Amino acid sequence: MVPGVPARMAVIMGLMLTFWYTQHLKPRTWLKNAVCATLIALSPFTSAMGAMSVTGVTGDWASLFQVVGMLFVGILGREVTMDISDVHDDSHYGVRTVPVVYGRKFASTVGLVCALG
Repeated sequence: MVPGVPARMAVIMGLMLTFWYTQHLKPRTWLKNAVCATLIALSPFTSAMGAMSVTGVTGDWASLFQVVGMLFVGILGREVTMDISDVHDDSHYGVRTVPVVYGRKFASTVGLVCALG
């Protein structure tokens, strides 16, 4: 049902990342945040690839990758920032998030830099 090979590959990659995240990647510092950001950033990429496949029109690749990159960086910062509120529970249960490993101030700085990016 998904038109075009690139869009289908993006859907398959998203499904695989979701499975790996749940089974293996969530406990890994930085990787869990990067995977969440990647999954969200894949959405406009997948839509654009599907639209290009249906219309036969190739779009502006630079703009597409700029949007996907900006979305990735913004969501990465949001994910790291959201982990700050869970520091007590995460450290209690041994979940090694960025704020648990590097501290809340460092995580806040990462969130700010990503937001400014």
